[in-house]
Amino acid sequence: MNNYIYKKEYKVNERTIKWEPAKWIRNYLDGIHEHKVKQKFAEKLEKIIERGIQENIRLDFVQDQVRLICDKFGVMLDMYIYYIAYAEEILYKVQKLEWEVDRVREYQIIRKKWENRGLNPQILEEIDKVVGLGMGKIHIP
Repeated sequence: MNNYIYKKEYKVNERTIKWEPAKWIRNYLDGIHEHKVKQKFAEKLEKIIERGIQENIRLDFVQDQVRLICDKFGVMLDMYIYYIAYAEEILYKVQKLEWEVDRVREYQIIRKKWENRGLNPQILEEIDKVVGLGMGKIHIP
């Protein structure tokens, strides 16, 4: 049987480690205490709110630009939501990927999906420029 499991002290790299599972459990429970969780969340709350504000501003800008593009091309009002949905999907799926190969592949899948749904490729190209695909962020072959 493994006697080392039941020892009270261990020698590790010239240090003595005591076997105190009750103390470890108490420290763990103290670490997840309600007020400590609230404190950790409060520390991160400012960054979360700031990031959310920036994303909302970016999303509002993209939606306004897509509406202007749709007006320019004379798109019917009930089709706006599809072009906005395309822009949002590009914004959130393609831009968040780390590798350019993945971004190009995901872009091609999304573009084909929305073209197959009957959206105008010229309008989609203009939307790509607004979202940032036409400004050198990723290379589309």
